[in-house]
Amino acid sequence: MKTIKQEFEEMAQEYHEKDSIRELVIQTSRNMLKLAKQAIYDTHKQKYEDAKTKLQQARQEWENSLPKKQELKDQETNALQPAIEEYIEALLFQTYVQEQKILLKEEINAPEDISSTIYLQALSDFTGELAREALEHATEKETNEIKKIIQTCEDIQEGFLLFNFRNSELRRKNDALQKNIQKIKQLYYEVTR
Repeated sequence: MKTIKQEFEEMAQEYHEKDSIRELVIQTSRNMLKLAKQAIYDTHKQKYEDAKTKLQQARQEWENSLPKKQELKDQETNALQPAIEEYIEALLFQTYVQEQKILLKEEINAPEDISSTIYLQALSDFTGELAREALEHATEKETNEIKKIIQTCEDIQEGFLLFNFRNSELRRKNDALQKNIQKIKQLYYEVTR
C-alpha cells in the first residue's frame, strides 16, 4: 500500500518533469523571439536572405517545441505566445517589403494553428515596422512609398474596426495601430511640405 510520503514523491517527480519541459518551452520562446527580431532588423537593412534564414530557424524552433508543448496544459505554455506573435510579425513584414502584400492568416505556413488573436496582435505590431519603413522612405523623399504604407495601415485599421476589443491586449494593440498611422501621416506631411 502506498504511503503519503510516496504520494508526495510521485507528485514531486511529476512536477519536476513538467517544470523541466516548461523551461525548455521558455528557452524556445527566447530563441524564437531573438531570431524573429533579427529577421525584422535584417529586413529593414534589406538583408532578405539573412532574414529568411532566421525565420526558417525560428520556425524550426517552434516545430521542435510542439511535442514538449503538448505534454503541458495550454495555460502552462503561454510563454511561447509572444514568440509566435513576433515570428508572424517578422513574416508579415518580410513578405510585405519583398512582395508588397499582407499575408492572410491562412497563408502563414505554421507548424500549428494560429489563433485570430495572435494574428491580429502580430498585424498590429507589423504596422510599427511599417512606420519605421516609412521613415526610411522619408529620408529618400519617396512619398509614393509612404502613401502605400499609409494605405496598407488604413486597410488594417478598417479591419480592426469590425471588432469591439474592450479592455484587452487587442485594445492596446488597436490603440498602437492608430498611433502608428498618425505618425506615418505626420511624417508624410513633413516630407511633402
